[in-house]
Amino acid sequence: MSLDELVRDIDVQDVRDRNGTEEKIASMFSDVEKAKDFCEKTIKYGVRICCGFSAFIAVIMGIAVLAMILR
Repeated sequence: MSLDELVRDIDVQDVRDRNGTEEKIASMFSDVEKAKDFCEKTIKYGVRICCGFSAFIAVIMGIAVLAMILR
């Protein structure tokens, strides 16, 4: 006996609805994971840029202090 014959008289709409809901949940989870990855990359590169800028300012300040001392 095939599966189609077994479920011929059974309403499977609830199962289809739940399956659709599970697909929506999986899609939302995927979207959240993508947003999380984007935020992590943004923070990582933002920190690098800030550290680079801070190092640049520290070098400029060091040069200014040396210029004042050697005057």
